[in-house]
Amino acid sequence: MKKKKKKPSGDSASWIRASPLHQLRPSIPIMWSSHSSISKQEHDPLEILESMKVCTAEAQDKAAADGYNVDRGRKAIRIKNQRETTVIWGKLTELPLYNANVWIEARTKLISR
Repeated sequence: MKKKKKKPSGDSASWIRASPLHQLRPSIPIMWSSHSSISKQEHDPLEILESMKVCTAEAQDKAAADGYNVDRGRKAIRIKNQRETTVIWGKLTELPLYNANVWIEARTKLISR
């Protein structure tokens, strides 16, 4: 019988590592700001949601295979680096009212190459 591993302390989300999110289709620029390195784009919010579901399932499968007790009934996730993305969801339909608006910050793009 496989020994149950102890969950590391710290950030509760950091102990599960899944493969990277599935690549989203290229977004369509909808507006450039007066600063040439900043743009706004649109993404399909349902595609983002589906990608997160796949990533969560992969993380749960990996954690279970590694001996962790996995609660597959969880329905909430936390996205730490989506601060620049805005989506408005319909209260009754629970569907997005429009595409996700994404602010792309690229002032350091040339430095990081």
